[in-house]
Amino acid sequence: MKRCPQCDRQYSDTTLNFCLDDGAWLVAADGAQTEILPSPADSAAGETKATAIFPGPTGGTGPSDTRDTHELPRLPERSGGHRFRNAAIGATLIILAGAAGLVYWAGNRDGVSTSTNTMRAPAAELAIKRLTGNGKVSRAAISPDGKFLAYVQKEAGQQSLWVKQVSTNSNVQVVAPGSMDGYFGLVFPPDGEYIYFSGVNKDNPVGTIFRVPTLGGSVTKIVTNAWDTTVSPDGKQLAVARWDSVSAETSLLIVNADGTNERKLASLVGNRYLSGAFSWSPDGKLIACGVGDDAQTHSQTVMAVEIADGTMREFGEYKWDGIDSIVWLPDMSALIFSADDTGGGEGVSKLWEISYPSGESRRLTQDLTDYSRISITGDGKAIVAVESESASSVWVSPNADPALAKQITSAKDNAARGIAWTPDKRIVYVSMMSGNTEVWIMNADGTDAKQLTNDGRIKYTPVVSPDGRYIVYGTSQGGADLWRINSDGGDQVLLTAKGVDDANPDISPDSKWIVYSSFKAGKQGLWKMPIEGGEPVQLTSVSTTEPNISPDGRSIACFYRDEKQKWRIAVVPFEGGDLVNTFEIPQTVEIDMTPKWTPDGRGITYIDNRGGLTNLWLLAYPAGTAKQVTDFKENSLHRREWTRDGKQVALVRGDSTNDVVMITNFK
Repeated sequence: MKRCPQCDRQYSDTTLNFCLDDGAWLVAADGAQTEILPSPADSAAGETKATAIFPGPTGGTGPSDTRDTHELPRLPERSGGHRFRNAAIGATLIILAGAAGLVYWAGNRDGVSTSTNTMRAPAAELAIKRLTGNGKVSRAAISPDGKFLAYVQKEAGQQSLWVKQVSTNSNVQVVAPGSMDGYFGLVFPPDGEYIYFSGVNKDNPVGTIFRVPTLGGSVTKIVTNAWDTTVSPDGKQLAVARWDSVSAETSLLIVNADGTNERKLASLVGNRYLSGAFSWSPDGKLIACGVGDDAQTHSQTVMAVEIADGTMREFGEYKWDGIDSIVWLPDMSALIFSADDTGGGEGVSKLWEISYPSGESRRLTQDLTDYSRISITGDGKAIVAVESESASSVWVSPNADPALAKQITSAKDNAARGIAWTPDKRIVYVSMMSGNTEVWIMNADGTDAKQLTNDGRIKYTPVVSPDGRYIVYGTSQGGADLWRINSDGGDQVLLTAKGVDDANPDISPDSKWIVYSSFKAGKQGLWKMPIEGGEPVQLTSVSTTEPNISPDGRSIACFYRDEKQKWRIAVVPFEGGDLVNTFEIPQTVEIDMTPKWTPDGRGITYIDNRGGLTNLWLLAYPAGTAKQVTDFKENSLHRREWTRDGKQVALVRGDSTNDVVMITNFK
């Protein structure tokens, strides 16, 4: 028997040498010190940590996984690799946002992070009970009295909203399949009589807040251009998140429960933003929210916004990379939230607790299970979360027909983070086979797999230069950056500046240029730089991301967010400038998955996610007519890459299982 000298946790497994809660070296139960071995924390890989998915339109081929959180356009992206949730508040500045009366206190001095996690004693052993078991749930919320569970279920390509009576295990459908193309968040008001939810459908292509009676009835539209919501303790008001891609402003708005009397409480512009994870305090005086800064590494922190005047105040020094959702304890002594602190949102979302107002934090979960979209009962005794597991694998078709592709790797590779063909028709991909997200290479039949990198950084979207010399990829270990290696894995070079969100690389047909997306000065746009390194050149001044260079090297296809906050496919000259063409697309298109030219340059492909089923579509260029290419009913499509001669195509396909769990004994 061993025990932790810090938290006194007992371990019957005598092969363990450190505490799974706080990392302290274990001692024998009789007090003798155990043998000290090299700490895993000293390795380049570090600890396997958390990931958070905030359901907002993403835009970055960056850290993507196969969880159900990628099913639809969500809150607008803040960076090519990080989505709207991945960034951190950093400077010791006081920022005045005039109309909002916003005052912001930050925790870093002279632009240098002072973040250290002040850990409280670890939580007791959690008690976890499964509330659903079909693996098809994407969103969930518990009613304040704990009697009802609202959840979104996807099946047969459609999504529907259900309510379950927890005590009797009876279920009733309250919004029919097909009524909504996708749901982002669910919340009950204090009296539990309604469910507020955010989502999109054909009549409301931009995020909208709706309301429906708990046991079914008419759906009422409440607020448009809003991506998530929290309800005041008296149930009379809502707080909603809004983002403007033109001004790069994120706002926290207060509206009446029926959508009237809208007012802006607080806002941030430029690199700084409101993440969208927020919760109204039980005393009605504060809204806790995640706030970030794209120019900082380990980017998000927890803030409290005063309802009276919009003043924002940070509490606690620790920084996370993505805060997914947040709830107050009833006595306001602390908040519980799901968040990632891995350096880019690539692990699993752990549950955390942060004391209020002292800011001491601790992890509540230590395993590799992903917990997101949390809610809490009114008495604070139970938390409900969506528990997710995912797997993906590489498929190859010998004749370029995606529908005929055959699986060549196991379903644990997680190649959803990116694949690319080499000129000699091998496949470069990102895999977790070694325990970290590293770049690998294999033959087109899946044989002779070799690991090319081994630095522990989180990696995604590798691209290979047409001359076969280089591989360029994105990382997100405390900021999104681009790196270059030789095709054999040697000579690793950092191409872009640390602390700036650079992602989604592509390489020109002459192998001389890298085109990528970057978030600079509060704007998402396309840039290019020499592949050998050098000064970046700005290509677009409007909100654009996910570039892909045409086979002739003259044009760039990308996603473009217009002034009405709708996503489109756009074509930009390779030299930069005004958009040449824009095309309407369904707002269910996966903005994380780059629009790709066909090898002949006559079309642009995109991945559309309708009701949880992802399939490939082809947009004829320049005609703009679209047709569906695949009709997958399972194993969702996450990536597709053609060889340059157009004779083969590689896909990444996989599915996630998502169920609801109730967690107790966390205090």
